[in-house]
Amino acid sequence: MFRKVLADLLIHDKSLTVRSAVLRVLCAIGEKYAEEKAVLYMDHPELRQGALTGLLKSGGEGVLIASEGVNRLAVSKSVRQRREAAEILEETGIKGFFRLVLRLMNDEDLLVREKAVLAAGHIKHPSFLPVLFRSLNSLELRDKALQAIKEFGSKAYPAIEEALLSSERTWLCKKTLVSFLWINEDSGAQKVLFKALKKTPFALRFDILRHLKEIPFQASMHKRRKMLLPLIHMDEGQIMKILSFKKALDIAPAHEAEEVFELLKKALDKELTKVQHSLLMELTLLFPTALFQNAVQCMLNRSSSPEQRRMGLELIGDLLPKKLYSLKMILKQADVILRESKLPKEFEKIQELSMNEAFASILKSQSYRLPWTKACALLAVRKMGEVSLASLIEDMLTDSHPLIREGAVWTLGRLVTDMDELRQLLKPLKEDPVFAVRQTVLAVLEE
Repeated sequence: MFRKVLADLLIHDKSLTVRSAVLRVLCAIGEKYAEEKAVLYMDHPELRQGALTGLLKSGGEGVLIASEGVNRLAVSKSVRQRREAAEILEETGIKGFFRLVLRLMNDEDLLVREKAVLAAGHIKHPSFLPVLFRSLNSLELRDKALQAIKEFGSKAYPAIEEALLSSERTWLCKKTLVSFLWINEDSGAQKVLFKALKKTPFALRFDILRHLKEIPFQASMHKRRKMLLPLIHMDEGQIMKILSFKKALDIAPAHEAEEVFELLKKALDKELTKVQHSLLMELTLLFPTALFQNAVQCMLNRSSSPEQRRMGLELIGDLLPKKLYSLKMILKQADVILRESKLPKEFEKIQELSMNEAFASILKSQSYRLPWTKACALLAVRKMGEVSLASLIEDMLTDSHPLIREGAVWTLGRLVTDMDELRQLLKPLKEDPVFAVRQTVLAVLEE
C-alpha cells in the first residue's frame, strides 16, 4: 500500500520537490523495485539529483550506476550540472568520492566550490585541508571552510600547525586559524597554538598576539596560563641573553671594531624593545583587566611621555603577582637595567661572557628576532678576524634570510684564507635565488 502511494506521488504530483523526495524515500526502502524506479530518473533534468542521491545513500546495487551519473555531472561543462554534483556529494558524504570533491573545490564557479567545501567537511580526507586553508582567504567561502575544518577535529591540528609556520599562507588565513585555536577549549588546540607562537618569526608572532587581544572571547585563566606563561618565561630568558651580550660589549677593551660594536649595540637595543613589546602583549592577554590594559598601553604608545611610561611601569609592577614581579625590572631600558647598583637575584642569570662566547651565543641562537642583529654580529666578527668562529659561520650560509647569508659570505671571505676551500664553501651560493647574495659571492671570490 505504502509503495503504491509513493509510486502515485512520483508519477502524478505536480511538485518537483515532492517527487524528488519520493525518489529518496523509495531508495531508502531498499527494495529492488524502488531502485529500478530511481534508475529510470537518473537522466531527468529536474529529478536526477533526487534519484542519484537516493541510490548512493541506499548502498544497494544502484550505487555503481549512480556513481557513473555523479561523475558525468561533476565533469560536465554545464555549471548547473556541476552544482548538482556538488550538492549530491555534500548530502551523501561518501569517502570514495574524495577525488571528485577535490576537483569541485577548485571549480571556477563559487556555488560549486561552496557545496564542495561543505562536502569536504563530511568526508574529512586530509588532502582537503590545504584547499580549505586557501578558501579561508575568500570572504564568501571563509565561514563554510572554517565549518569544514572544525569537522576534522584534532586530525586537522598537524596541518594547521604547518600552515601557521608556512611562508606561503596569507596573514588572513593564519589569523582565522589562530582565532579557531584560541576559542577552542580542546587541549590539543592549545598545544598547536603554543608551538606555532614559539616557532613563528617574531614579527608575525607579535601580530598574532595583537590579533588574539582583539578577539571578543575571554579564554579561561587556566588556558591563558598554560599557553602564555611559557612564552613569557621564554621572552624573559631572551632578554637575559641580550643583556648579557650588551654587558660583554660594554666591558670589552678598546678594539678596532669599536664602530661596529656600537652598531651591534643599537641592534641589540632594538631587539630588546621588540621582545619587551612581545612580553607586554602576552601580559595583557594573561591579565585582561582594564587597569592593566591601560598601564601596558602607556608603555606601548609611542606618543607617551617618559613620565607616562614610568607611571605605566610602576602600575604594572604593582599589579603583577609575586612570581612575575621580576618582569618589572626587565621592562626598563637596557642601559638603565645594567647600571642598577643592586640587581635583584633574578639577574644573577646575566653571565659574564667572554667576547668569543658572546658572539658564538648570538650567532648560533635561533631566538634573536631581527636578522639585522645577526648581520651586525657577523660584521663585528669579520672586523675582529675571529677565526675560531669560522665553522659556526659556515652553518649560516644556509640560513633562510638572505641578509644573514650575505653577511656570512663576507665574513668567511676574511676568515678563510685558503681560496680553494673558500670556493668550495661558497659554490652552492652562486646559484642563490637572491641577486645580492650571488653578487657578494662573486665579489669575495674576485670572479
